[in-house]
Amino acid sequence: MNGRTRSKLKNMRIFLTKNVFSSRFVVRNTLIATLALTVLVLCGSLTVYAVQSAKNGKKTNKVEAAAPQTPEISEVIAYEAAPQLSVASVDTLKTALEDQAKADIAAKESLMLAGTENDFDTKAVAKLDDVLIFAKTDESSAVVGKMDTGAVCDVLTKTGSWLKISSGDVTGYVNERFVAQGEKAVELAEEKHKTIGTVNTDGVCVRVEASKTADQFSMANKEDTFTVIKEGSKKDWVCVLIEETGGEAYVYADYIDVEESYLEAYAVEADAEVEEEETEEAADEETTESAETESTEVTTEETTTEAETTTEATTEETTTETTTEAPVDVTVDDLTLMAAVVYCESGGECYEGQLAVANVILNRVRSSSYGNTISEVVYAPYQFSVVGSERFQRALAGEVSDTTLAACQAALAGTNNVGNCIGFRPTWNIDTSSLSYYIQIGNHIFF
Repeated sequence: MNGRTRSKLKNMRIFLTKNVFSSRFVVRNTLIATLALTVLVLCGSLTVYAVQSAKNGKKTNKVEAAAPQTPEISEVIAYEAAPQLSVASVDTLKTALEDQAKADIAAKESLMLAGTENDFDTKAVAKLDDVLIFAKTDESSAVVGKMDTGAVCDVLTKTGSWLKISSGDVTGYVNERFVAQGEKAVELAEEKHKTIGTVNTDGVCVRVEASKTADQFSMANKEDTFTVIKEGSKKDWVCVLIEETGGEAYVYADYIDVEESYLEAYAVEADAEVEEEETEEAADEETTESAETESTEVTTEETTTEAETTTEATTEETTTETTTEAPVDVTVDDLTLMAAVVYCESGGECYEGQLAVANVILNRVRSSSYGNTISEVVYAPYQFSVVGSERFQRALAGEVSDTTLAACQAALAGTNNVGNCIGFRPTWNIDTSSLSYYIQIGNHIFF
């Protein structure tokens, strides 16, 4: 270290001793150092706060740009835009927004209801029974129809106090004082409103409970109608009203079409012609019974001729003479079971062929060799191969034809066209030369 450097250090030591570390200046120097440090800390804090605020501002902008303006986000934005609001003010704002949302929903429901009622804006509903419908706007003109309380009609035009209406097959004029419009019309129509179920296939089981294993109340055929009580109250089943008893029953939903139904006007000519129509229906029934008798006789003759032709010389000649046996008392379940077997074994055959299969089942019951009841005969081992099949299960559920049901009912009533035969097979699966007695009906050999 040279002399100049030593001189500088000496001078600096003398300066610090006199001005910094001197007891006279310690307090002053400490205050200056503390103030300087405080200024540095404040500057650093302000810088950090500015950077953080800038970052938060960018995030808020992104959220506002991406998210829909739901009530909750609107509250956040309002609060940030007006930080002077208190917590109580924010709660009030939130409550107001919720009330507005509820009001909007109520308004939409109101519009929907209004739309439903508007369906009756162009309709009118009879307020009384036997409201007359005239051919002209004059009560002395011809009466073309009537409406009972709750009957709905379309209003076509209005002339003074007269409404030109159309309902069902009737079009004419009715005085407006006998019909209701607007809300009153809706109320009257709903009072008489019905839900109608129409069966869409033949041989449908109507059961006492909503189950395929429940007891069968009756059978229904295509186009039969029921008043629906509770559609969809049971899964896959429709609850219907039984008019005769006033009780409930169930139809499998796949076999019945349900639609709404309002009362309609009816032509007055129908009242005058009721007795005539009943007379004509009775005459038609007599004609039908006569035709069926003749048809049975002709069919029997044809079957007899065919049986005689196919019988070999060594085979005893047979006929399909129809006899009458004592009626058999059975339950509804027995009828269902018999119909299912007959339908699966001979559903593609003619009526006589299905009647023959039904009688084979009854002959087996009478013989006691296969069982003493229809159920025992049907489920006897190795007898009816269809039992247990999916098709048999569907038949038990009601998938049988009118022809099958009619054949089974006739057999149970005593009609027998196969004598004492207790067996049958397809014509291609039997050697008739081994039989001493047989009858051929359609594609089956009965023996």
